[in-house]
Amino acid sequence: MNNMEKQVENNYLNELMNIHPEDMNNQQKQNFIKELKIARLIMPMEITSNLDLENLTNVKVGETIKFDEGLRFKPFRIKNDDGEVALPLFTDDKHLQKSKIVTHVMVMYTSDIANMLKSLTNEFDEIVLNVASEYSIAMSVHSFIELFDDNYSEDIVNDQYEEAEEVDPIIKEVINALQNDYIEMPAPTVLYYREEKPYMFEDAEDGVYSTIIPFNMHIYSDFNIEMKIVNKLLIPQGTKILYIGNMVNTETHYPFIIAPLNHFRFIEKEDENTYVWEWIGEDFY
Repeated sequence: MNNMEKQVENNYLNELMNIHPEDMNNQQKQNFIKELKIARLIMPMEITSNLDLENLTNVKVGETIKFDEGLRFKPFRIKNDDGEVALPLFTDDKHLQKSKIVTHVMVMYTSDIANMLKSLTNEFDEIVLNVASEYSIAMSVHSFIELFDDNYSEDIVNDQYEEAEEVDPIIKEVINALQNDYIEMPAPTVLYYREEKPYMFEDAEDGVYSTIIPFNMHIYSDFNIEMKIVNKLLIPQGTKILYIGNMVNTETHYPFIIAPLNHFRFIEKEDENTYVWEWIGEDFY
């Protein structure tokens, strides 16, 4: 944990988020929105500037460092089964650690995050608070930006909060299953993951993509065919994967789930829309 993360606490916001949404009264919902609007949150990011990252690791509070070319970065993305893209945000370091997202971070006021997202509405569908914690809240990017509109009215607080989804318990169950119920692939296997845009390729660092949340895969390349980008994943024998094909309809659901912190190296493009990756290791187990 660095000094910047230690300064982010949001105690009352965390207290409100620990209340099950169905148990919240109107006043608590209004307080949640008010606290969210003044919060400072931790945002995972990828630095895209060509600079010495040791300068960032060793910086002290109050110290100024100068980059000749400026600091450029792009926010991290996570995706759900429907291909929707979310920006993960965290109320404190404890919740960041639970997510097992390992990357650089930036601390920003939510108003500044909303301003940033105004130019990224085509890249993100929602923001997610404290993914992989006991209660995680998701809100559409449009509604999040609208919170900071000058014409925003407290009369629509309930509508804004009702839109928020409790997403974390499902992810938490999947994480537990990945830890306890995984199988080791009995033979080398080719699995597929489709997406609307080549996010895996865009988010790879030095040709390596690391999963951030549980990652769904299918044995058939044409599953979820409305997504035009095909990621062909070469999985070696012995790789630990959760198989749920005996519990779901594989015609409508992904039967394989791989844990966060699995790493894939880009090999080649087979055609215009097909990207080939090889599994090279993991840091989850």
